[in-house]
Amino acid sequence: MSSLVLLHKEKQHTEFCCNTLNDEWPRSAGARMHTLESSSDEFPTSLVLIDSTTKEPIGHARVSKVPRENDACFVESVIIRKDLRGKGYGTQLMQLTEEYLASKEIKTVYLSTIDKQSFYQRIGYIFCEPVNIWGSPSTSNDAKRKGSSTVNGCENHEFKTETVKAGLTTLNDALRNFSFKDKVRTPLIQRVEGRKMFMRKYLVS
Repeated sequence: MSSLVLLHKEKQHTEFCCNTLNDEWPRSAGARMHTLESSSDEFPTSLVLIDSTTKEPIGHARVSKVPRENDACFVESVIIRKDLRGKGYGTQLMQLTEEYLASKEIKTVYLSTIDKQSFYQRIGYIFCEPVNIWGSPSTSNDAKRKGSSTVNGCENHEFKTETVKAGLTTLNDALRNFSFKDKVRTPLIQRVEGRKMFMRKYLVS
């Protein structure tokens, strides 16, 4: 079993995190380093997965508080080193991240993904309404009233209310119930695959 360390307490892993994240999601090194260096005990926090044998860093996840929800966090920038993918480290990273959040009295974990829905479903996540982790609490409330939310500057289209209440458990359910404002004439599956799908998991205390 691998272990998890806090980046701000093990700063020697910062370069690994920067390079690994930028290989997957290109961004200026300066901006990426600024984000990583903001890690703290009080959130946002960058978590690094360490191989128990080699003691080398192999993965990263970042957790931030959700406005207006004191017991909820948003997980992002989840990544495993390319040469070690498909070996179960992603599951270990998420499990240890959830254990860390539970120790901080977090009860709900949110995330968004474009193409990893199946992975997150296997470890207990279900589809949910978009979550706004940016801006002031009033901005978050305004987005909820309008039925949509803005994350990372991109509008995320609304789920039908009755679908959310019923609880989405499969990608097919999400595709059948996902509502778009645009009228692009392409198959629904193609349009959904190119957009962020929001998911959540309730942690068992």
